[in-house]
This record gives sequence, C-alpha cells and structure tokens, in this order.
Amino acid sequence: MYCPKLDPKLDRGKVENGPVVVFSSDKDLAVSLTMLFENRFVTVMETEWSKLLQLIHDISPRVLVVDLPSMPAESLRQLVLLKQVPLKTPIILLRNYKENLALDSEILKLGAFVFFKPLDVNEITELISELIVNELPSTYGGRHESSSIE
Repeated sequence: MYCPKLDPKLDRGKVENGPVVVFSSDKDLAVSLTMLFENRFVTVMETEWSKLLQLIHDISPRVLVVDLPSMPAESLRQLVLLKQVPLKTPIILLRNYKENLALDSEILKLGAFVFFKPLDVNEITELISELIVNELPSTYGGRHESSSIE
C-alpha cells in the first residue's frame, strides 16, 4: 500500500479532496493512476485484493477506483466483494470492453461508474472531482440499498 505522508500546512486542499483509493493488481497501472491523481487528491494505492476491504474500512475513502481483471469470472468474484463497500463510497470501475451480459448485469446491480480501457484519465479525474467537491452521494451513480449481487 502506498499512502503519502501529508504536511497539513502544504496539502490542506488535497486533504479536503480525499482520500481516493486506487486498486489494481497491475502494479504499473496502479502506480500510474496514483501518480496522475495525487496532484489533485490524497491518493492511497493498493495492489493486493486481500487487503483492499480492510483498507477501505480503515480509511473510509471518498472515492474508490477499482481496475477489474480481464477474466470475467475473477471480475464477478471481485464485484461480489465490492458489495461490502459502504454505500456512501462511490465506486469507479475500470475494465476492458468485452460483451459479457452476466458481468454487465452485476456491474449495474452494484451501481458503479464504469470506464472502459483505454482509459481517459481526464474524464476519470473530473468525475472524482465532481464526486468529492460537490459531495454527490453514491446514489448519483446508481448505488443504493436495494443493489444486490447474487
């Protein structure tokens, strides 16, 4: 896990704009996204799925960015676990585009925002800003208590 040490005098604006948790099992992608986002947000990176839910519990992120694996079966397993993320935390999913009705259905049930690869990091950054600055509820993306993943 990567978590920058903050100097409150220098980073007050960033403190108010995070933390944003970035998860990807692809360490290069995780590092790249973290480096892109950390100019605007307090950013915490995790690359091990087994540690992600505990990290979310420990720091209560403002936004969660998750890179889904390319294998649909593994993506479905991760989506089931993401149901445990508190409803107040907006989820942004990053994924490869491949038509898979079961996966698409589960993503809709989770109510997450979805970006397909290749990623437009400017759009993702703007969405994170909108979610944080405007304090949009997670239900803005469709997450609500009736969202259920079977």
